[in-house]
Amino acid sequence: MKKVALAASADIPNKNSLTRFDKSDENARMNWKQLLADLRMVMTLQDIADTCGLASKGAVHDIASGRQKTVMYEIGACLIALHAEQAKTIAAVKRASKVAA
Repeated sequence: MKKVALAASADIPNKNSLTRFDKSDENARMNWKQLLADLRMVMTLQDIADTCGLASKGAVHDIASGRQKTVMYEIGACLIALHAEQAKTIAAVKRASKVAA
């Protein structure tokens, strides 16, 4: 699995735009659980960890389960970029699962 190129992606917001929201604004928070659930449709926990530089698949699980409440900017930006990179595949898997159901 290749590393996601963060600097080259125009889809990733800069650090200042991610921190300008009031912490009490629930709409401003990233839904890591949903983002990682989407990624897990097309990747293993270990692949996600390796791609974004996390120490282990357990670290990814901790973020997905809500055990880890905050995510470092670099990790969050990588997860967002990875999700964007895999968006077409994720959408295809979701469509296929709806048809099968």
